[in-house]
Amino acid sequence: MDILSLERENELIEKIAKMIVKKQMETPALVFLEMARPGAVYFSSLTILPLAPFLEFFNISGYDYSQLFMKRENLDRIKTRIEELVKEREK
Repeated sequence: MDILSLERENELIEKIAKMIVKKQMETPALVFLEMARPGAVYFSSLTILPLAPFLEFFNISGYDYSQLFMKRENLDRIKTRIEELVKEREK
């Protein structure tokens, strides 16, 4: 497995944040991200990684998402981006 580039991480974070805000699921998403933060590596390894091959059939880059969630700081970056998009929407 290759390590994600910073550009790819930013792309995935933007995609996730926009999808969550578009569906107005920011509150549950922020709660989930906060709860998942301590065990992000385990969560990624035990859930996303085993499902990654099946996600590829649906043209979802499961391995990329698995790598994204293995870094705890990416959860903070997603959370921050969601909060920014909510503020933009409220203006």
